[in-house]
This record gives sequence, structure tokens and C-alpha cells, in this order.
Amino acid sequence: MSGPGVSKGETRFEGRTAYFDGGALDGSWNHRAIVSRAVTDWWRPALNLRASQPATESAELDSIAIENVFDFTATRGWPVHFGLLAEYKFGMHGADDAIDIKLLGEAESGAFSARFNLIAATTIADRSKWVPAYSARGMWRGSERVSLGLEVYGEPDVAALYIGPRATVRLGAATVALGYLAGFDEARANGQFRVGLELTH
Repeated sequence: MSGPGVSKGETRFEGRTAYFDGGALDGSWNHRAIVSRAVTDWWRPALNLRASQPATESAELDSIAIENVFDFTATRGWPVHFGLLAEYKFGMHGADDAIDIKLLGEAESGAFSARFNLIAATTIADRSKWVPAYSARGMWRGSERVSLGLEVYGEPDVAALYIGPRATVRLGAATVALGYLAGFDEARANGQFRVGLELTH
């Protein structure tokens, strides 16, 4: 999940993996690698690679994307800090190119923080149809290193909902994240285990 904050000169390397348990996606994996560099205090471009790995098969690159986060700097002093993410995905292996647009929001109060993304996605082949989704996360910082919280992801068009716990551990410039999202309604997996690593310089 993306936040709206941009710090000029900051470089990030991110790796994320999800393993799906049960349902139509049972035994499959999704992988993502992202590298970004904030060139101003309001704009952070990134290169985003996505790959999928069906059960018992090798991973295959799905898309190479150019991602841009725009920090609405005027809202930094508001109760909710806003930003926008715009991403163009170049589809691999015959997949359509696609566009993702996300409204980013974040709020903090003491040891608590909350973040949400409102998402609209479409393919270049059918730009008349935009598919909505949303994600939200609430975290409590238990110490300088450890945070615990809850994460939600939903796809209203297909009545799919995922919800579950998340924990992060900060070790210097590295942050390790672990989570589990249980699937409800028409979710394509009974659950998904998530692990992520972020390096910031």
C-alpha cells in the first residue's frame, strides 16, 4: 500500500511477495520489485516489476510499470495528508497495457497511523471500463522498531474482501513486514501470506 509522503533525494528499494492459500489461487504466488527515487519534495517516480507464479510452475514477468507518486504538499498540515499515484503498466507475454490511478491518504496521531488507497484501474484495450478497489491499514507503533496493525483490501465489483493482521520491524534503513489476509465473500483465495522488505536511503 502506498503513502503520499515524498522526501526529496530519498531512494527506496522494495520487494514484496504474497502466497495464496485455498480457493482458485491455491498454491500460487505474486512477486513485486520496486525501485524509486524522489527527485523533488513532491514527486517520486519508480520502476515497478510484477511477476506471478502459478502453483507448481516457474515465476513469469507480468508487467513492467512506470509509477509516479505526487505528494499534495499543501495538505501536509491537514488532519489527512493526501497524494496521488499514477501508474502505466506495460503488459508482458501478450497481456494488455493498463493504467492504475490511486488517491492516497494518511493520518497520524501519536503512536497510531492510518493509511488508505482508493483505486481505479483500466486496460488500454477497454478504457471505458474502470475497475474500483480499495485498501486501508491501521498501525500502532509499539516501539521505535516494532509496529502492529490491521490491513483491509477490497474489490467491490467482484464482492471480494481480504482482511488480517500486519506487523513491521525496522532494522536501521531496512523494514521487514509480515502479514496475513483472510479472504471473504467472493475472494479468489481463502487467505494470503505476505512478506515485504523495504530499504530506504
